[in-house]
Amino acid sequence: MKKKLLFLFLNCALFFSAQATHIVGGELGFEHQTGNQYHLSLTLYFDAINGNAGALDSDVTLHIFRKSDDAFMESVNLPLTKNQFVNYTNPECAVGSLATRRIYYEITKNMDASLYNDSQGYYMIWERCCRNGVISNITNPGDAGQTFYLEFPRLSVKNSSPTLFPPLSDYACVNQEFSFDFGGIDPDGDELRYSLATPINGYSDRNNPNPNAPNPAPYPLVNFVTGIGVNNMIPGTPSLNINNKGLLSVNAAQAGLYVFAIACEEFRNGVKIGEVRREFQLQVLDCPKIDPPELEMTVGTSQTLYTEGTTLIYNDDEDRCETLHIKDINPSTTATIT
Repeated sequence: MKKKLLFLFLNCALFFSAQATHIVGGELGFEHQTGNQYHLSLTLYFDAINGNAGALDSDVTLHIFRKSDDAFMESVNLPLTKNQFVNYTNPECAVGSLATRRIYYEITKNMDASLYNDSQGYYMIWERCCRNGVISNITNPGDAGQTFYLEFPRLSVKNSSPTLFPPLSDYACVNQEFSFDFGGIDPDGDELRYSLATPINGYSDRNNPNPNAPNPAPYPLVNFVTGIGVNNMIPGTPSLNINNKGLLSVNAAQAGLYVFAIACEEFRNGVKIGEVRREFQLQVLDCPKIDPPELEMTVGTSQTLYTEGTTLIYNDDEDRCETLHIKDINPSTTATIT
């Protein structure tokens, strides 16, 4: 059995109530096409088992602001174009009660470079409530919203946001080391720098799940439970961390469902020109302990087990075959040779 720590944009049916607690992560995208045309997108990960179907929006409205003074620029409506299940990266280790949908909103539009000419750049956001109700590391998660956030430079600087790798849709095990290459790809060849960030709550809540008003920054952050902060959003030894190449690592100390965010910043010639935030949920399970199989060997027709360090002497006409015995010491597991 493979034991892997897996990123979870999903939920466990044993845990969640069937309310409007459906958001499990996602990110915004900003891609230059040609001339003044830009492709704007939102990827939303939606709980396919317990999410309230009424919480699935047929379209979303992004709001764009100027960074220098948080002035509102415009709102852009994105229709829903794709709705599909996220494939398991490791089907043989999949948990049947987990499922998530990848909801994709997008539009290509002309943007006026003379309007977007501020040297400090711009940011766009979308706010929505609510998160999964049993997230372990934040308070009152079923009433917490998410703010999707992306920064881009003035349009005279042609730029596209980095392409982040697709999510893994599996689970993690307690006290098992994990590392995962989360490094994205920048279509412009810009330098990417990664850091953990506190997830953004924004101004949405259960009573106002989809704010219509364009709210500028700064945005309220989620409230962590006691003992948790941005440097130990998944507690363990080590706790969750990410290096400057995008390599995530953790050795989780306890089971639970953990939300965290990653900031991916773009630098061109040493100057920051953009940023995109992506949120994840990682489920950690208390998996059964699996020991490696034991290997034993007998020589020729002898039934006596070979002892390491013993010298074997063969005659020229003697059968030189050995028999390898594999013993799986854990119940309910099967050892195979490939």
